[in-house]
Amino acid sequence: MTSSRPSISVGVWILYVATSLVCFPVGIVLGIMALLHEQDRKPLGITTLILSSMSGIGFCFIALFAAILIPNFMMAKSQSQLAACESNLKNMATAVELYAVDHQGHYPERLPDLLPRYLRLMPQCPAAQKESYVYQVTARDLSGQPRQYELYCQGEWHKTLHVLRDYPRYDSEKGLSLMKG
Repeated sequence: MTSSRPSISVGVWILYVATSLVCFPVGIVLGIMALLHEQDRKPLGITTLILSSMSGIGFCFIALFAAILIPNFMMAKSQSQLAACESNLKNMATAVELYAVDHQGHYPERLPDLLPRYLRLMPQCPAAQKESYVYQVTARDLSGQPRQYELYCQGEWHKTLHVLRDYPRYDSEKGLSLMKG
């Protein structure tokens, strides 16, 4: 089983190296500029050299914090999109079950049959930003009416969280499932 916490990607390490390579020369250049500027003036308590060095160090800290925080924010966004996608699937499954209650236990043939009585509008996967949900009848009774179904998010919209293609998935028998690779 894979860990739920992703490892630090190569991109983050490249960002760390780039930050350190940029910050060091920036501090040196600012310091040299301050020294050249100081030769013409008298120091006023806090010299331009100190201010330049501090601004270079400040720039380095800001760049380092950005390199650490941006991947975490992106991961949090992906996790919230997956949670919203799962919630959409549960809501659609509830609408399908309500339809079955009103139609002698038969499920609909297709998702648009749920509109507008059971769903006001067809939900969209937040990661896909379009309608990506698929409804399939997986079993029929002797009269040919649907008796089992599955709903899933079609595509690889959640691959940043290592979720397999066409998942998450909701099955009328098993409920919600999330397969990670």
